Order: sequence, then structure tokens, then C-alpha cells
Amino acid sequence: MTPRFDDFDLAHYRQHGYVILENFLTDEELNAAKAELDALIPGWVAYAAQPDGTRPRGWDEPPGSGSEMRFPFAGGALNAITLHPELRRFAAIMSHSDRLFCEQSDLTYKCTGTGGDQEQDMHLDYPNHTLLYPPADPTCWQTSYLLYYTNVDEGCAPTAVCSWEHYADELRYPHRYPHRYPHRY
Repeated sequence: MTPRFDDFDLAHYRQHGYVILENFLTDEELNAAKAELDALIPGWVAYAAQPDGTRPRGWDEPPGSGSEMRFPFAGGALNAITLHPELRRFAAIMSHSDRLFCEQSDLTYKCTGTGGDQEQDMHLDYPNHTLLYPPADPTCWQTSYLLYYTNVDEGCAPTAVCSWEHYADELRYPHRYPHRYPHRY
């Protein structure tokens, strides 16, 4: 398999706590995922590609969060991406171990002009996954991935990230920062 990240990406993650891997999925992987997404949430993939087109049924309702939107998924493509060998390799390198497990994998979607169309406060996700404060020891890190199956621009409330360099010596509590440090993100 062709590597999807390199030493620069690893160094960036170690320094900043995140890395952006554009075009991580092959065209085949992305198309298979979009086909499964279209079966799960009919019309949304086409609507994301052309938001001035026909709105999908239920576009103005809160996004679903049922079991069909959580790993394991009904089809093979989304499951294969959740457990993608290159994502596992990245996590193994970061944690210095191949003893890994998938804590969760969810699908979420939102649409401009609905109740789900909102910016989130800058926050840390660790309280969603553990009772423990995140340690500095990389062998205990949780490596999270956000995969976008459609283009997300500034007008679509993209995920904002804040480099570790901005708060290296600060206590990461509380885990939610309601626009307290807008210069950082």
C-alpha cells in the first residue's frame, strides 16, 4: 500500500498535535464511501456537492445519531476506512505500539440553515472518551481522526484546531473555551 503520510506529517503532529492529510483516501475509497453514505442519508452527498440544488428529505431536521451512524456500519467501505491500515500505522507510530483499539467511529452531517448549522466553541474531546486528563506521554495518547467525505470551506463551519504550541504549559481545563482565545484559531 502506498504510504499516505510521511516524516514531515509525523513531525508536524508531534509538534502541533494535529496534521492535515489532504486527499488521504484514494478515488476508489472515496467513491465507495460516498455510495454507502448515499444509502445511509439519501441525497446528502449530492447536496453537499451542490448546495444550491435540491435539498434532501429532512434537510432541516437535526442530524441523525442512530446506531446506523456508528461503527460498525452497514457497508464495507466505511468500515474499511475506520480501520484503514494507514490510520492504524499512524496511531501505532504515535503511541510506539501496535496494540490499538478503535474507541468509536461516528458519522455526522449538517446543513447550512438548520439547527445543526452552528460553530462549536473551541474544545477538547478527551472528556468524551476518558475520565483521565490527557497525559504528555505519547504511549497514552488517543489519536483522533476527522475525515471529510465532501469539501468543507470557511462557510461550512470547518473544524478549527489550535496548535499545542499555544498552550504547552497550560492546564487543559476546562475542556471548553467559548471563543476565549480567538487569536489562536
